[in-house]
Amino acid sequence: MKIRYISLVFTILAIVTCKKNGEPSTTKNNSDERIISKIDSIANSFIESGKVMGLSIAVLKKGETFYNKGFGYVDSAKAKPVQNDHIFLMASISKLIGATVVMKLVDEGKLSLDQTLYELLPDYPNREQAEKIILRHLISHTSGLPEYSKVIDTIYVREGKEPTRDDYFDFFKETPSLFEPGDNYRYNNSGFILMAMIVEKVSGTSFQSEIDRIINRPLDISIKLIREATNNPKTTKFFELKDTIFHDMSHWKWIKGDGGLTATAIDLAQFPYKWSDGTLISKKSYQQMITPVVLNDGIKTGYGLGTRTGIFEGETVLGHTGGHNSTWSRLIYFPDKDMVLVVFVNTDNTSSNAFKLSGLLSLALLEKEMPDYTNITRNSEDLSKYTGLYRRPDDTEDRYISIYLNKEDDHLYYKYAGNDSKGEKMYHLGNGEFWIERWPTDRVIFDVDAENQARAIKEYYYGYYVNLRKKIK
Repeated sequence: MKIRYISLVFTILAIVTCKKNGEPSTTKNNSDERIISKIDSIANSFIESGKVMGLSIAVLKKGETFYNKGFGYVDSAKAKPVQNDHIFLMASISKLIGATVVMKLVDEGKLSLDQTLYELLPDYPNREQAEKIILRHLISHTSGLPEYSKVIDTIYVREGKEPTRDDYFDFFKETPSLFEPGDNYRYNNSGFILMAMIVEKVSGTSFQSEIDRIINRPLDISIKLIREATNNPKTTKFFELKDTIFHDMSHWKWIKGDGGLTATAIDLAQFPYKWSDGTLISKKSYQQMITPVVLNDGIKTGYGLGTRTGIFEGETVLGHTGGHNSTWSRLIYFPDKDMVLVVFVNTDNTSSNAFKLSGLLSLALLEKEMPDYTNITRNSEDLSKYTGLYRRPDDTEDRYISIYLNKEDDHLYYKYAGNDSKGEKMYHLGNGEFWIERWPTDRVIFDVDAENQARAIKEYYYGYYVNLRKKIK
């Protein structure tokens, strides 16, 4: 009896150790095995396409490791296969981490979301602008600040000089706002660069130190700025695909706030559970983060505080994305399924990116097929109210979106105003929501006013809210 007991203890310890180290539990049913096989197939096809050097996938269900595996390589010689403990760039998923740090400081009474930029950073060079912008605007992309990266990143590429605080402030001083704070939504990095400065000023310590205190130590994980991770042999190299050739790219060590964080897929996958259950921040702060911000005119965005929200094939999704010319990283939390998916890709400028990969993996995990609404029966609603021109704050006229009604087939079409093509056929799913055949997991949703007239379109890519375009005529 004693021998059996000891054997049972060792078995339990082995399972616990396995889960702690990020290895999946060995107990799988037939459905799980089918899903795992499908994930393997999807990931292998991405590597075999020749458009991705390496990728890492982690899936947690009910807080336990369901899947954790790497594919491809982390070096240009293709001598080092991706392992579970390889560290990848999170890119703009960093915004979610940084906003969580902010909300912890709010919980601790060190910050208020209603404090002005001028109160938080008195040396900000444009006082009139700073007195209008509040912290909530900075971390919800509603500040109206111009995008710094188009200018400062270009200077860095040309000169190799890391930008200083003065460089950022000179840019903001010389570049006008896109809109008044709270009047519109435009995704940009500028608010989160300032957010990191605010965290350091309020805390009296480094941004990394606050991430360690608020997230890493409580979760026993390692989320590090690229400046700290770049010399770690477990950090993957970063590549850009140009004409079928993978080119080594240097890590931009100075990025902080809007990007710049790194992690293993399995470490990042731990985050949503403790983010949402009151461990890292209060449940009140979590609810604020996942609640889409409402603009001054009453239009509801799909972005909370550092958090993308959306619906993927009927399932609520929360989290964030990260990338440059293409998407390298996605963190997807399915709260109703108690499931997390993390996808990291170490290659930029490729069609086989983390957006597409995570979409296919999400379908597999949810045991759903690619949607096809081509045979949907159109309801009798008058679609003419949705027609018109829609734009983002900084769009040029050729980038306006034209929504028009094609009388030949009685369907709406979506196209760029500067494009002579017919555009993309839209299938009405009801309640102002439309499906487009070319992008089967994406959605276009119209925001209508009290008179039932369209005033904006919200675009969701692979589940996540991405763009808001207001109607101009």
